[in-house]
Amino acid sequence: MRGVFSHSGLRKGNGDIVVFTGLGDSPGIAGQKRIKEVHRELTNRPYALLLSHITIVKEPRRGGRVSESVVVEDVLAWCSRYGLPDTEEFLTDDGSDCLSLRKFQHHTILLYVIVRLWIALLENERRKIDAYLCFAINVGLSGRATSPDLTIAHYVWLGKVLETPDVDKVISAPTRDVWARHYVGDLINAHIGRTGVQLAVPASNTESGRFFVKVPSFFDLCYLQLAGMIAKPQDGSEIRKHLRTCAQCQRLFWGRKNALYCGRKGCSRKSAYNRKHASRNA
Repeated sequence: MRGVFSHSGLRKGNGDIVVFTGLGDSPGIAGQKRIKEVHRELTNRPYALLLSHITIVKEPRRGGRVSESVVVEDVLAWCSRYGLPDTEEFLTDDGSDCLSLRKFQHHTILLYVIVRLWIALLENERRKIDAYLCFAINVGLSGRATSPDLTIAHYVWLGKVLETPDVDKVISAPTRDVWARHYVGDLINAHIGRTGVQLAVPASNTESGRFFVKVPSFFDLCYLQLAGMIAKPQDGSEIRKHLRTCAQCQRLFWGRKNALYCGRKGCSRKSAYNRKHASRNA
């Protein structure tokens, strides 16, 4: 994957803050091992690429900035390990690939909020449905991630209504659920409509052909994986079983049914035990 052995940084470009990567020297044996590790990370579990994005998101707060939920340090760490999920030629110079920091942050938090919204719909959590739908609409429109063919005017109106205390007098809860599902579908379809399926013809009679998905960017592939998640049985059994919220950092992760911690630094049973006993002895 391009960018695996790169360094990442920030610079200004065309009035925007830009993430750039630059490839290093030939990776050698150690580098080849890292390529295999990264490849396994993104292919050894369902929705791995999608999860690699949404698990860096810190739970957004009402009135907060996108940059507070998708912090620069995490963006640079992601790009240093995996490369850029997309490139923008008008920002790219001769020495490095570039991508708008704002674009990375908006797509990442939008994917996160849509996942959270869908979980809330499955669990019928009224407060969370309204909160995540409102946030998804505001982020989608402000980040220009919403396709022009969506009924933008209606979503703008809906986003404003959701912020009012008398929302139930204007639009009923069941109707809001319907529009939440419409918004999720419209947004995802706008992105997966950019993907295509192609056939790799077998080179000989002893080989097999294969289909592969061609996407303009990794972001579109993330939306395709999100579509696969949503297309699962609507009792939510798989999502409920494996998509967990870390008891310590509150971030999403994919784990076993009884998993409580995501495994990041400081997020484990041992760390929780040590904190508990440290507080008792304080």
